[in-house]
Amino acid sequence: MKRRSRIGNHQQIAGAYPMTIMADEILSPGQDQIRAMIVNSGNPVISGPDGARLDQAFEQLDLLVAIDFFQRESHRHAHWLIPGSHFLEREELYALFSGFMDRPFTQLGQKVVELPGEVRSEWDFFLDLALKMDVPFLGIPGMNGIVRASRWVARRTGNPHHAFNVRWIWAFLIKAFTPLKWKDLVSSPQGISYGERRYGDFRAALQTPDKRIHAAPPAFVDALRQRLAEAPPALDPEFPFRIVNQRRVSMMNSWLVESVKRKQAHGEYVEIHPDDARALNLVDEQAVRLSSRTGSVVAKLRLSAEVSRGVVCLEHGWGSRVFDPMNNGEALVQGVNRNLLIASDGADELSGMPNLNGTAVALRAA
Repeated sequence: MKRRSRIGNHQQIAGAYPMTIMADEILSPGQDQIRAMIVNSGNPVISGPDGARLDQAFEQLDLLVAIDFFQRESHRHAHWLIPGSHFLEREELYALFSGFMDRPFTQLGQKVVELPGEVRSEWDFFLDLALKMDVPFLGIPGMNGIVRASRWVARRTGNPHHAFNVRWIWAFLIKAFTPLKWKDLVSSPQGISYGERRYGDFRAALQTPDKRIHAAPPAFVDALRQRLAEAPPALDPEFPFRIVNQRRVSMMNSWLVESVKRKQAHGEYVEIHPDDARALNLVDEQAVRLSSRTGSVVAKLRLSAEVSRGVVCLEHGWGSRVFDPMNNGEALVQGVNRNLLIASDGADELSGMPNLNGTAVALRAA
């Protein structure tokens, strides 16, 4: 039987629970209450719903460890800041998605510079943590014994390459799933192309006994029928607009906001149809306050006929403060965190994911 969440009784999907219950899992006392957390390259206070409440929950943790390049909004209460390794400071095996290219290839990406100072790769951090906690690394029984034995051999021989490392896993994957040899891949930094173009595999994978593509699981169909049978929610005169979002190709959720140079600011603007702005006596570039039943934010107004009437659009992923843990300088902030307006309840009944679009909001001059 698959384990279900303590809050909301959610089933794991791809080994994870929905972010909507994270604050409750931390703040609700009882057995299995979360008291410690590691945030690895994430910023859930910005990318998740009701960020203000999640920030309060992080403050209550007995231990919060952040692994990142920056101390960002979700790391405000961190007890430990662990610097992450840059992709130019480590090797990478490009094999998972490259096998689906027009012609499959595999490449062992080389590191360009050494890790600075006391910085270590996330791989080494989690491996050592598993050994210290006596938790099987990668969930494999006996793995910790293999790691310790290999490190002993490395010390006795004076050869650090004998110690268990990520290359052991990569070599196994290459041998198990490709026709290549690991030594050939290591000696070919430009990568190796293998195999010719193939056609027809997708058609064969779709063949079913009833000759139908099963793209409508019963749970989805039942949920859709229930939604269609319900009356659409009435507009709340106190919150007459619906908020939607858009994203930038130079960002991934809240990632890369700090490191990508931009000629034009985006994250501080809320877009609205000119007719709606005229009815509210609002003008372009004016400061406005957006409010919901969860929170409120201040943004600049941008008029756009591409936005439907009754809808406001504010970009996702902005508004994270970047702190200066070394010199205690003033925090840098870019854009507005729209997810302060989004409630963590009313989530999707199947996945538990928050409804980041469609929240009822009000708009007025700030």
